[in-house]
Formats: sequence, C-alpha cells, structure tokens
Amino acid sequence: IGQKLQNMEVAIAKAEAKHIGCYHVDRKLAQILDMTKDEALFHRRQSAFLYNLGVQTIPKSHHCLSMRLTVEYFKSLPDHSVPSEIDHSDASGLQHYVIFSKNVLASSVVINSSSTYAK
Repeated sequence: IGQKLQNMEVAIAKAEAKHIGCYHVDRKLAQILDMTKDEALFHRRQSAFLYNLGVQTIPKSHHCLSMRLTVEYFKSLPDHSVPSEIDHSDASGLQHYVIFSKNVLASSVVINSSSTYAK
C-alpha cells in the first residue's frame, strides 16, 4: 500500500506541475456551447416550419382517412354485435384492395370513392 500511495503522490505532483491554459479551454467550450445552442434553435425553427408546411400541403381527406375508415367500419356493424364477435374466417364476400402509388391525392380520391360506393 505504501508503494501505491507513493506512486499516487508522484502522479499528483506531475499533474500539478503541468500548466493548463484554462482560459483557452474555457473559451473553446463557450464557443462550442454557443454553436450548439444556435444549431438547436435553427433545427427547432426548421422543424416547426416543416411541420406547418406538411400540415398545409396534405389533403384534408388524407388527414382523417384512418379515422373515417374506423368510423365507417363501426357504422357498418349491426347494433347488437361487437367487433370481436364477428367471424371473418369464412368471409368470401369481403374484398381487400391494395393501392401502390406515389400520388397521395389520387390515392385519397380512389379510397374516398371506394368507401362511399362500397355500400
């Protein structure tokens, strides 16, 4: 233990003998902090702008498409049935459609038309 204590004292003495320019380190860290704050502010503003732009450009029918499909599903159920009680295992009359398209507006129109005239 005595040898380890002596080695530790030597290491502490060497560390104290080294002169570190704290002013330069402090200044560099302050610059990094300022740049990080500015970058965070920029990204926060950019995120808010892009969110608002996305909300304004997506068609209204696409916003609430999942809600409309859910409402239509529950409206089409008989009053006495619960969705978990319905057996879809032998539902040969049901048809499923898949739409692969990059055109969101056209897909929205097709889905709206299909759900309207499916009855």
